Amino acid sequence: MTKRKREAETPDVAVDHYKILEVEKDAKEEELRRSYKRLAMKWHPDKNLTNKEEAESMFKKVSEAYEVLSDSHKRALFDCSLMARVAPAAPAAPAASSTQKPLQKAPPIERKLSCTLEELYTGTTKKVNIWRKFGELGGKDEGEVLVVEVKPGWKNGTKIKYLEMGIRVPNMIPADLVFIIEEELHRVYTRVGADLLVTKTISLVEALTGYTVKLVTLDGRNLTVPIDNVIHPEYEEIVENEGLPHHKDPTKKGNLRIRFKITFPPDLTLHQKVEMRKFLTD
Repeated sequence: MTKRKREAETPDVAVDHYKILEVEKDAKEEELRRSYKRLAMKWHPDKNLTNKEEAESMFKKVSEAYEVLSDSHKRALFDCSLMARVAPAAPAAPAASSTQKPLQKAPPIERKLSCTLEELYTGTTKKVNIWRKFGELGGKDEGEVLVVEVKPGWKNGTKIKYLEMGIRVPNMIPADLVFIIEEELHRVYTRVGADLLVTKTISLVEALTGYTVKLVTLDGRNLTVPIDNVIHPEYEEIVENEGLPHHKDPTKKGNLRIRFKITFPPDLTLHQKVEMRKFLTD
């Protein structure tokens, strides 16, 4: 396992970013965003010409607070730093004392793990740099490379927890490290559960006379789907077992669902209309 050392990127705990943003410590992303926009507008120097110096200072503090709290890793570091300031010192007496309070656990560190649809189809491994050591504030921490196994069929939002693999705070139980799967958008396929949805644009002639769908699957195969039916706007062709693996049982797969967008000619000549009418009424 590779190990490196670096200067700790520890957020400044001399200030309380939660108080600056006027939010509670459990505030969600949307609440942070709303409060930041409101306060940034309130303290923007261009809107405070009579007290510009104070406004510039507050605007900078608001921006720094949002930068820390909107980043899950920096926020976790900041939370742990706050807790470390108030955490009781390690007891000098033997630990067997029945009155000794159990150590608090540092809050979990959440990190997004970006995966392509191809990776979620086949499964993959990701090498992630993590920084575990967190001694005194402003000290150094030690880097490791963690290999995260992504299983076939995992979906957006899946969480992988590594117990006590997060940052370490003095006199506290180390934080859990939680990776959250973030599914990247695909240029061809859209995921719907274990199904894959694709939309093909075809002409009116193709809709009426037949069309062959040609696709490259997520595992690199060439897939040909001939359609002889008349394709109407609500038509959906289903190809079984060409979707994503079910995460609980990778031997089973969802379906491929093919939908169609039919383009109509902008206009027809009188002759074309007559011929079309004859054709459709025969």
